[in-house]
Amino acid sequence: MSSIDSTMSNGRKLQKWFQLCAVICAEAGKPLVWDTPAGCKVTQAYRNIVQKRIRAFDSRFTIYEEPDEDEEDFEFFERIGMNVKKMGTSAPPNVVHSCDASHLQITVSRMVGVGIRDFSMIHDSFGCPFSQVGTMRDILRQSIVDMYSDNYLITWKESVEKYSGLTLPDPPELGDFDVRDILTSEFFFS
Repeated sequence: MSSIDSTMSNGRKLQKWFQLCAVICAEAGKPLVWDTPAGCKVTQAYRNIVQKRIRAFDSRFTIYEEPDEDEEDFEFFERIGMNVKKMGTSAPPNVVHSCDASHLQITVSRMVGVGIRDFSMIHDSFGCPFSQVGTMRDILRQSIVDMYSDNYLITWKESVEKYSGLTLPDPPELGDFDVRDILTSEFFFS
């Protein structure tokens, strides 16, 4: 971790900021909800699950608490509350995965738009017929530039505040990397 901290201090600051935002929401009893760059709404709501283990006749069962008979779901969720620790630790990877998924969605949509119909994707790995790789490469790069030309951290914060009604701290300052450099970089994806 010390090596990561010394070479990627902004990344760690960002990780801690996502965690802090999730904890603020969880402590207020609210899920962490945000809009992705592709326009999808994501809800992260790790609740305090109440479970009991029962042992009977050489068998083990786990039962989970359910809402009381007259209790509405929202009342039950409010009563059991959010798992603050899980909300905090899960936020950074979930936000990153939602951005990766957005990149995939935007890229595939644009590939279809230019006539590429055969492609293969696994998470953030992209493939298409060899004759179309150059076009795919350009679309991949342009999609990332379009997604991050504005400060997505501010956009993310504003969407969480919109859904939660809470005020969150400002994100860490951006570094000096110009995302448009991706358009002319020698390497971008494999």
